[in-house]
Amino acid sequence: MEKPTFGREGDSVKIYAPSGEKVEEDPNNSYVDYVQVYQEYIDLPKIFFQTNTGEKEGHMMIGCFLINEQASAFGYRLGKQIIDNLSYFMPVGFKDTKE
Repeated sequence: MEKPTFGREGDSVKIYAPSGEKVEEDPNNSYVDYVQVYQEYIDLPKIFFQTNTGEKEGHMMIGCFLINEQASAFGYRLGKQIIDNLSYFMPVGFKDTKE
């Protein structure tokens, strides 16, 4: 997998087969001038999820958020194999059971 050091929402990401053949890429190339990072590619898990327009199938990625260098939240992004800005977002919350 090839992706930019500074980028977002799948823009400029490319997936390669072990043979080196490119098998998928995001159509946007806004970050190709940044240094690229290469890492082993692992398929994202595929799940079914419910939306307001019915059930959909997509790939799931967990994202985490930092505020002032502290872990603050996480959520799931659901979409294509390369998660993009058209993906669904499911925030995760915890209910305080002490009430």
